[in-house]
Amino acid sequence: MKKKRVEFLRYFNDFRMILMFPADVVAITFFVFVICYSILAFGGAPLSFLVLGSFIIDTCIVYVYVQAKKNSSKGFLKHLFFNIGLYELKHDPKKWKELQENDTGKYFPNGNDKFFAD
Repeated sequence: MKKKRVEFLRYFNDFRMILMFPADVVAITFFVFVICYSILAFGGAPLSFLVLGSFIIDTCIVYVYVQAKKNSSKGFLKHLFFNIGLYELKHDPKKWKELQENDTGKYFPNGNDKFFAD
Protein backbone atom coordinates (compact mmCIF):
# COMPACT_ATOMS: atom_id res chain seq x y z
CA MET A 1 0.00 0.00 0.00
CA LYS A 2 1.49 3.31 -1.09
CA LYS A 3 0.98 6.27 1.21
CA LYS A 4 0.72 9.74 -0.21
CA ARG A 5 0.91 13.03 1.69
CA VAL A 6 -1.94 15.37 0.99
CA GLU A 7 -2.39 18.95 2.05
CA PHE A 8 -5.03 19.53 4.72
CA LEU A 9 -7.92 21.69 3.58
CA ARG A 10 -7.40 25.24 4.79
CA TYR A 11 -11.05 26.25 4.45
CA PHE A 12 -12.53 23.07 5.88
CA ASN A 13 -14.47 25.02 8.50
CA ASP A 14 -14.86 28.40 6.83
CA PHE A 15 -17.33 31.24 7.30
CA ARG A 16 -20.95 30.96 6.20
CA MET A 17 -21.64 31.92 2.62
CA ILE A 18 -24.13 34.44 1.24
CA LEU A 19 -24.62 33.43 -2.38
CA MET A 20 -20.99 33.00 -3.46
CA PHE A 21 -19.34 35.37 -0.96
CA PRO A 22 -18.29 34.71 2.65
CA ALA A 23 -20.58 36.38 5.17
CA ASP A 24 -17.75 38.32 6.83
CA VAL A 25 -16.73 39.89 3.49
CA VAL A 26 -20.35 40.86 2.74
CA ALA A 27 -20.75 42.40 6.20
CA ILE A 28 -17.49 44.36 5.96
CA THR A 29 -18.36 45.53 2.44
CA PHE A 30 -21.74 46.84 3.56
CA PHE A 31 -20.39 48.40 6.77
CA VAL A 32 -17.46 50.18 5.06
CA PHE A 33 -19.68 51.45 2.23
CA VAL A 34 -22.22 52.93 4.69
CA ILE A 35 -19.46 54.57 6.76
CA CYS A 36 -17.72 56.05 3.67
CA TYR A 37 -21.02 57.21 2.19
CA SER A 38 -22.02 58.86 5.49
CA ILE A 39 -18.67 60.63 5.90
CA LEU A 40 -18.72 61.93 2.32
CA ALA A 41 -22.40 62.95 2.57
CA PHE A 42 -21.86 64.90 5.79
CA GLY A 43 -18.66 66.33 4.32
CA GLY A 44 -20.62 67.91 1.47
CA ALA A 45 -19.23 65.84 -1.40
CA PRO A 46 -21.04 66.24 -4.72
CA LEU A 47 -23.51 63.51 -5.61
CA SER A 48 -21.45 62.24 -8.55
CA PHE A 49 -18.47 61.62 -6.26
CA LEU A 50 -20.54 60.40 -3.32
CA VAL A 51 -21.44 56.96 -4.63
CA LEU A 52 -18.39 56.47 -6.86
CA GLY A 53 -15.96 57.58 -4.13
CA SER A 54 -17.63 55.34 -1.54
CA PHE A 55 -17.49 52.40 -3.95
CA ILE A 56 -13.78 52.94 -4.74
CA ILE A 57 -12.80 53.30 -1.07
CA ASP A 58 -14.94 50.27 -0.18
CA THR A 59 -13.38 48.14 -2.92
CA CYS A 60 -9.84 49.03 -1.81
CA ILE A 61 -10.49 48.28 1.87
CA VAL A 62 -12.28 44.99 1.15
CA TYR A 63 -9.48 43.93 -1.22
CA VAL A 64 -6.86 44.56 1.49
CA TYR A 65 -9.00 42.64 4.02
CA VAL A 66 -9.46 39.64 1.72
CA GLN A 67 -5.74 39.48 0.90
CA ALA A 68 -4.78 39.76 4.58
CA LYS A 69 -7.30 37.05 5.47
CA LYS A 70 -6.00 34.75 2.71
CA ASN A 71 -2.33 35.18 3.65
CA SER A 72 -2.72 35.01 7.43
CA SER A 73 -3.26 32.10 9.73
CA LYS A 74 -6.57 31.44 11.44
CA GLY A 75 -6.97 33.64 14.50
CA PHE A 76 -4.77 36.42 13.10
CA LEU A 77 -7.23 39.18 14.05
CA LYS A 78 -7.56 37.86 17.61
CA HIS A 79 -3.79 37.87 18.00
CA LEU A 80 -3.55 41.34 16.47
CA PHE A 81 -6.27 42.73 18.74
CA PHE A 82 -4.60 41.02 21.71
CA ASN A 83 -1.28 42.72 20.89
CA ILE A 84 -3.01 46.10 20.57
CA GLY A 85 -4.91 45.55 23.82
CA LEU A 86 -8.45 45.38 22.42
CA TYR A 87 -8.93 41.67 23.14
CA GLU A 88 -8.47 39.91 26.45
CA LEU A 89 -7.91 36.22 27.01
CA LYS A 90 -10.81 34.44 28.68
CA HIS A 91 -9.32 32.09 31.22
CA ASP A 92 -10.06 31.16 34.79
CA PRO A 93 -6.87 30.84 36.88
CA LYS A 94 -8.79 29.04 39.62
CA LYS A 95 -9.79 26.26 37.23
CA TRP A 96 -6.34 25.53 35.76
CA LYS A 97 -3.30 25.17 37.99
CA GLU A 98 -0.96 25.87 35.05
CA LEU A 99 -2.38 29.36 34.65
CA GLN A 100 -1.43 30.20 38.24
CA GLU A 101 2.17 29.12 37.67
CA ASN A 102 2.76 30.62 34.21
CA ASP A 103 3.61 34.24 33.72
CA THR A 104 0.81 34.95 31.25
CA GLY A 105 0.88 38.70 31.92
CA LYS A 106 4.13 39.16 30.00
CA TYR A 107 3.43 36.82 27.09
CA PHE A 108 2.36 38.43 23.84
CA PRO A 109 1.97 36.17 20.78
CA ASN A 110 3.12 37.58 17.47
CA GLY A 111 0.15 38.20 15.19
CA ASN A 112 2.14 37.24 12.09
CA ASP A 113 2.92 33.69 13.28
CA LYS A 114 1.67 30.99 10.94
CA PHE A 115 1.82 28.32 13.68
CA PHE A 116 0.78 28.76 17.29
CA ALA A 117 0.95 26.07 19.94
CA ASP A 118 0.44 26.54 23.62
